[in-house]
Amino acid sequence: MKPYERVIFFIIMTGLWGAATVLIILGVPFLIIDSLFGTNLESIIDKIMSGGELGLFKVWLCGLPFSFLTDMHKRR
Repeated sequence: MKPYERVIFFIIMTGLWGAATVLIILGVPFLIIDSLFGTNLESIIDKIMSGGELGLFKVWLCGLPFSFLTDMHKRR
């Protein structure tokens, strides 16, 4: 992989990890807890996702730890 391809791959994979984190890893348990106990935990996800471009940046930041843990952008 060329250096610029690694950067592009890292940015895209971080966004995918962020979307998976916010929507699946956090979303499903929050949905179950909300239905069982009547709490309002899904509003946390709404706050993360709202905000237009800032919301997308927040989702991207949520995927940053997983992206560094996988290190797929460093493979040759």
